[in-house]
This record gives sequence, C-alpha cells and structure tokens, in this order.
Amino acid sequence: MVAWKWSALFLILSSASWIVFVVGFGLRSNWNADTAAVREEMTGSYLCWWLFACACPVSMLALFFYSVRTADCVGVVALFITGLVIGAAGGVMNVDVSLIYNHETGDSNVYTNFVAVEAAGTAAYVLIQAVHLPFLFAVVTKRVNSRYMTSL
Repeated sequence: MVAWKWSALFLILSSASWIVFVVGFGLRSNWNADTAAVREEMTGSYLCWWLFACACPVSMLALFFYSVRTADCVGVVALFITGLVIGAAGGVMNVDVSLIYNHETGDSNVYTNFVAVEAAGTAAYVLIQAVHLPFLFAVVTKRVNSRYMTSL
C-alpha cells in the first residue's frame, strides 16, 4: 500500500481523537443558562489547550502533504509543528490526568466529565502519532533518497 494511503488512515484516526478533545474542551467553557455567563473563562493559562486545538489540524495536514510530496522542507515543517502539538498534548494530559487522579483518591471535587473526555482524546492522539511518525518517515525516506537518511 502506498505511503499516503497509510498516512490518510492514521490521520483519520488522529482527526477522530482530536474531535474528542475539542468536544471536551468545548464542554469546559459551556454556557451556563442560569447565570447567563460562561462557566469557566478561557484565559492565557489554557495555552496548551488552545495550541493543541488550533495547531493539531495544521499538523495533520502537513503530515499528509509530506506523505504525498516528499520535499525535505515539508518534512521539517511537518515534524516541527507535530512536535509543538505533542508538547502541548503533554501539558494537557499532565493537568487532566492529575485532576482525574485527585478525584479518584478523593482529594479534589474539581473533576467533571470534560476532563476525562479531554484526556482520552489527547492520549489517543499521542498514541496514534507515536505509531504514525516513525512509520511515515521510514516509508517516505525509503521511497526517496532523502537527506534524512545517513550512512553509518
């Protein structure tokens, strides 16, 4: 099977996990009809959440373009953006999983369902990309004599 077809499959799975995250992130700022206000303000302290939500589609498109057009500059840009997204995903998972753990141990009442939805979507994205990236760069660099390859 051609590399772009496998990449498309991985990116469909990544898109599904990103959508799960976005749903959880949207629930975080749900409109409260009783007080006519946003339940939780989205401030700069949510930089990792915003970065993951906004840069993730760009990362997936860049990875797909690299699987179709194997120019080295496209691969570098795709890898850089994906690195930023995975770093932001680590920040999201750090906070969300600690909130889940504190709820399970009875230390906190902050936990709500959106935390579990965010954590599930983020963890699924990271796991899918952990399989996708090595596969993509191994298949594409075999297909083309790329400067990523070195002789030892």
